[in-house]
Amino acid sequence: MKRLLCALLLLSTGPSTLHAAEPRPVQLSMKAIEGETRHLADGAGAINRHGSVTITVELLPSKSVKAVALGTHKEHNLYAKQGYSSDEETTWKTTWTGSWEESAAGQALTLELTLAAQECKRTKAWEGQPPTTEPCREVSKKSKLVCTSERVFVEESGAAPSKNKPAQVAAWVCNAPSTLELGETPSRWVLGKTSCLQATGRQSGSTPFRKCDP
Repeated sequence: MKRLLCALLLLSTGPSTLHAAEPRPVQLSMKAIEGETRHLADGAGAINRHGSVTITVELLPSKSVKAVALGTHKEHNLYAKQGYSSDEETTWKTTWTGSWEESAAGQALTLELTLAAQECKRTKAWEGQPPTTEPCREVSKKSKLVCTSERVFVEESGAAPSKNKPAQVAAWVCNAPSTLELGETPSRWVLGKTSCLQATGRQSGSTPFRKCDP
């Protein structure tokens, strides 16, 4: 009877151990939108720039990481006094793989990235001329991003202006050693820990982010 009871206990407890939930990957993301127009002095012309970039970072339980940046950038230059203009367009997708390490206190995160794939196309066209292909910015083969755990301001998308201070959410603020190390991709990443964060224009320390549009 004792042997039978032991066997039944093993059968009842066995499946829960075998099917224990494995740690899930952590996905972080951000989006940056740019749009500005600058008018040159004395009516000499204007520069119009707009574009966007989306960055996703997947932290796997095995301590490996995959990061992908997908972006576009367009620039129109008007030279009024000379009577001509130019248009430039860049599209890119950069993929990195590597490893990640979080500090024991959870206040720092290091991303050791190795370039896995780079797709980039840049064209420039002068008024009345066919577009020509221009070289894209070079991406370093290896990069190390150092991230700190911070709280950033976030406003609700579409919300009316309020006198109250915007809410704060936890985010990883990551920086590459050089501003051009990641090619066309920005060297500063602000990755929300619980939701995607969206920045518009030039972001400063007090400028609120928004949750990414669906």
